[in-house]
Amino acid sequence: MARKTPTEGPRGGRTTVSKRGLIRKTFWIHQDENEALRKAAFERRTTETEIVRRVLRRHFKIRD
Repeated sequence: MARKTPTEGPRGGRTTVSKRGLIRKTFWIHQDENEALRKAAFERRTTETEIVRRVLRRHFKIRD
């Protein structure tokens, strides 16, 4: 059974959850990381979000 994602963040603010159950996160990256991500997304004809999600799943060994 899937866990329900809370809509309240740890500091009491609202957490943005899409209709597909995706959670919105905001984080800071260095300029060189940003450029590498932007270039990879363009070359692979995909989104930066998709690349980040794939990398996170691979890093944390999460199955698709």
